[in-house]
Amino acid sequence: MTFSSLWNWRGTESVGGFPAPLMDEDSASPGNSTDAVRVWQPPAGTAGNLQISGELRKRYSWCGDAAIGEVVRIRNGVQVATLWSATLSPSTRSAIYNVSTPLAAGDAIGFKVKRGGTAASCDNLFFSPLIEFTP
Repeated sequence: MTFSSLWNWRGTESVGGFPAPLMDEDSASPGNSTDAVRVWQPPAGTAGNLQISGELRKRYSWCGDAAIGEVVRIRNGVQVATLWSATLSPSTRSAIYNVSTPLAAGDAIGFKVKRGGTAASCDNLFFSPLIEFTP
């Protein structure tokens, strides 16, 4: 992904004429073959307990078939567990999440948006978590 002058990150796919995946300060859109993932990591070498809460919301009610938001654990650059998941659609536009988990040193948390239907067009989700970490 590359950072653009419009203050967002852009992938190399094209979905509905727009670059994908696409990420800005509080939302993300997947590509047809590539997920959008924002990663949070505690200070290097620090283990502890993590509390993550917030609301996942679909940006567009009038288009897009489905998008999936996930909170995942990443270890050594590889996803090792899904801690929370919800599928949003025009009829289910939001979901509340509240996740508690221990983190080992070197673990990270990913906030993933992926295509949930037949195409990624209009599958933009707001994903702005509150993260509380206790070493």
